[in-house]
Amino acid sequence: MGRPIGGTWATDMRHCLDALGAIPDGLPGPALNLTLFIGAIVAWVSSGRSAADPRTNVPCRRSPGRRRCPGEIFASFEADRSTIVWHCPVDAREKWTTDARRE
Repeated sequence: MGRPIGGTWATDMRHCLDALGAIPDGLPGPALNLTLFIGAIVAWVSSGRSAADPRTNVPCRRSPGRRRCPGEIFASFEADRSTIVWHCPVDAREKWTTDARRE
């Protein structure tokens, strides 16, 4: 689903979905949680809201030291309009990219 590249995770939403574009039944819990997290970011960014405001309502899922990060994900489309770049401004150690193409 994703792989680290020097502090960056590259993910592809299509790896989380079946041929009809739905979340498959029987997806293991950790994979389902990550799919729902990435899906919430993709849905928020592709909803047509203002590009000037990168804030989402999606909480950061990192838990350094077993303490939940209090941050909220910031996300926006890249110029190609199919790649979403997102990060948590509180825990800014990592950047993420998500391919949101619907092919």
